[in-house]
Amino acid sequence: MAGWTLTHAGITLGQLTVSLGVAGYVPPLFTPGALVRTADEALYSAKRQGRNRAVASQPLNPEAWLTLAPG
Repeated sequence: MAGWTLTHAGITLGQLTVSLGVAGYVPPLFTPGALVRTADEALYSAKRQGRNRAVASQPLNPEAWLTLAPG
């Protein structure tokens, strides 16, 4: 998939592509830091898959939630 062509004052400036990583937040088992880390992993997965796409993180199983829980 191609990105958007950027132009200004009739001059083509280049292409714009967007990659997104999406994660869900499940408090209190999922900390804010774990949320950011999971979304970041999904972002880099999108980039590895060719960029210009959105990737949602995989749902965690309950055992994984417990390892991310504070305290």
